[in-house]
Amino acid sequence: MRPMAIMIENHNQARPQSGLYAADVVYEIPVEGGITRFMGLYTKMPGLIGPVRSCREYFVDRALEVDALYVHCGGSPMGYAYIAKTKIRSIDEIKNSPPFFRDKIRKAPHNLYGNGEALYRYMSKRTDMRVKTQPVPLSYGVRNELGTESGNYLKINYHGNYTLVIKEEKGVYHRYMNNILHLDRETKKPLEASAVVLQVASMRVVDSVGRQEISFIGSGTAWILENGKRTAVTWHKATPRAKTTYLDANGKEYLFANKGQVWIQVVSPSTKIFFEPVKEPEQKAKAPAKTEVKTATKTKAKTATKKQSKEEKKNS
Repeated sequence: MRPMAIMIENHNQARPQSGLYAADVVYEIPVEGGITRFMGLYTKMPGLIGPVRSCREYFVDRALEVDALYVHCGGSPMGYAYIAKTKIRSIDEIKNSPPFFRDKIRKAPHNLYGNGEALYRYMSKRTDMRVKTQPVPLSYGVRNELGTESGNYLKINYHGNYTLVIKEEKGVYHRYMNNILHLDRETKKPLEASAVVLQVASMRVVDSVGRQEISFIGSGTAWILENGKRTAVTWHKATPRAKTTYLDANGKEYLFANKGQVWIQVVSPSTKIFFEPVKEPEQKAKAPAKTEVKTATKTKAKTATKKQSKEEKKNS
């Protein structure tokens, strides 16, 4: 099967998501408004998947690595332009609605879902969904040695409203988004990864909405957490269709130990990251605020929430 690269939302109203557990690789990359977005890369047909959201051009660069079918709903102007430029096989729900449906339990725009089999059948009538050999997104094999640093904890301060903690627990890595364990919506089971890649890439804001420009062409710093160890590597990607490779300090390509799910966490050079738990500074207890202050704070919080919601709707 031609791999599918499916855009998945990570707004707090989209959690928990469906079907991320079935992906070979899950990319988490910042978009605008202080939020991130996922792209699940599937080499086998997933079941229920969603909520499906819009295109950003830098995700396309990762989908091109395995010549995937890029699945999305809408997109930024730059995203649409890049799809046309690269000629990646894609399916946009706005133009091709039959394989998608809206979940009546959730509110739009956080309620668009798809099904792997339905997507495959629909697209098989429009493009070649069979490939001669199965593309492999990462390099696998047996490594003689791993890094010597501890690799059982990672904290990423993506935004003031969003912190991600990844912990190795019972031989797998679990995700905690704002201290809440990341579960699959249907199975109620936690997402599990065999390895985590922390990739640093240059980013800059390019418009008034806050959309990002992220460069995946070139090279940069990265770390790989696997089997409780952390290995410092350098990532390399020559062209949009070239596979991203990870080289260790000796210039050897990093080989992932098994074909379990891998998370690739992309951050900017200014993002705060921690490889060990940081003890929060102790604070003295404060006297309760007056009733008038509480009311004002609550009103202010509601206003901030409405503003954030409006920003997210723009990010379709």
